[in-house]
Amino acid sequence: MAQAWFARRLGLPYIVVMPGARDQARTGPVEELGGEFRFVTLPLAIYDAAREIGGHFLDQFGRVTPHELAEELFGQSRPDWVVSGAGTGATSAALGQWIRSHREDCRVAVADPENSAYFPGWTLDVPGYGAGMPSWIEGIGRPRVEPGFRPDLVDLVVSVPDAARVAAARHIREVTGLPVGA
Repeated sequence: MAQAWFARRLGLPYIVVMPGARDQARTGPVEELGGEFRFVTLPLAIYDAAREIGGHFLDQFGRVTPHELAEELFGQSRPDWVVSGAGTGATSAALGQWIRSHREDCRVAVADPENSAYFPGWTLDVPGYGAGMPSWIEGIGRPRVEPGFRPDLVDLVVSVPDAARVAAARHIREVTGLPVGA
């Protein structure tokens, strides 16, 4: 939504390409800011459809940039394992880079939602693996292993069933009051 807001402020068009079908809950906030959506049937089609628009493809998935996440985390605790959601793969890569150079006794695990590409791609050692199916957990499960994912910096990838993710999020909300997502 922030990207749509900035596009509107700059007087630029903002077009989002997403897999699946139009749903007001998904599109409403961005459309209110002047953004538009293009939906594709096959999840892997989002990449080509986004490039065909002719604008600037905001492909943050191929970049791993150093940041203070690991320093902040390890400044507060000394975990044996760090678990990251799959997402773009960049968070696990950035954490893995820092851990490999500062904490060799710590390990990195990636929790990957059902139907996402990371678990099978990591298991089969296929860097560009494409699942071809959408993940029910929007924004965290990907239809392909993104270029920012560094399997050499990850010790374990676990496929987590969607029902388990939703149950865990509900439990955490009940126990802590924090509004966490699946």
